[in-house]
Amino acid sequence: MKPDGSATVNAFEVQLSSEHSQKQWKNPTFLWAGLFRTRGLLVLLAAMFSVIPHCSRSSANQYDPGEANILVAAAYGAKDGECGTSHTFSSILFFPSDRANVEACVAAVLETSCTSWAVADPTPTICKFIGVQFES
Repeated sequence: MKPDGSATVNAFEVQLSSEHSQKQWKNPTFLWAGLFRTRGLLVLLAAMFSVIPHCSRSSANQYDPGEANILVAAAYGAKDGECGTSHTFSSILFFPSDRANVEACVAAVLETSCTSWAVADPTPTICKFIGVQFES
């Protein structure tokens, strides 16, 4: 009878090998299963990394705080010049604001009548909530 294994010994390691065990690892179904697991993991990771950028807000539809403050303050100044009053814009924005909200605030300020603008705090309601954003 011929033995089906061999052993190699040196100072650092012992290597055991067997023809029988080497034949087991060359099973093609095992190799394909490992390949599919690896591909599945790669597809899952690629899907996650492609979705992550879409979870954050796009800066294309937002004004910087400085731009938003200038637009709203300019609307206040234009309305004060039209109505002959003087108000200060005290609702300073510190965070990026949606363009639609800032533009709606500017439109609301400019559409306010001079009689409504002559009160102590003529700020339209929509302007008071520009920086407030509710996430779902």
